[in-house]
Amino acid sequence: MVVAGGAWFRISREPFVYLDKNYTAMFGGIRQCLDAVRHLGDVVKVIQLKGRYGDVAVEARDAVDAGARILFIDTGRPGDVTKVSDALHSMGVRERVQIAFGGGITLQHMEVLVTLDIDILDVGRHIVDAPLLDMRMEIVEV
Repeated sequence: MVVAGGAWFRISREPFVYLDKNYTAMFGGIRQCLDAVRHLGDVVKVIQLKGRYGDVAVEARDAVDAGARILFIDTGRPGDVTKVSDALHSMGVRERVQIAFGGGITLQHMEVLVTLDIDILDVGRHIVDAPLLDMRMEIVEV
């Protein structure tokens, strides 16, 4: 149903490697984690940022310097999107690095989120597993 609605069910349509908070912890940080997959060449590197290794904007800078092409801000704080976007623009890389955002998003957040510099939205279970909308349609004239 997600695809039928025009959305995509994965973070990238290109081959990618997703580096979540656990991989980052195991390798000892953002840069170390991305260095561990550098040998994968052109595969899109996606890394989850949570602000555990400093401010999320600092994490974003480190990730981009280490080769990340999609930064998944998984804090649920819209202000973090602005921080990361500003950092990417100041580095001159915003056109080639995508921003993904998630973290407890519900339909009530959409009004704010559409105003932010987000390329990919991780809606998760709060929206995908939401109860069905009770609606109907009746054609009265053709």
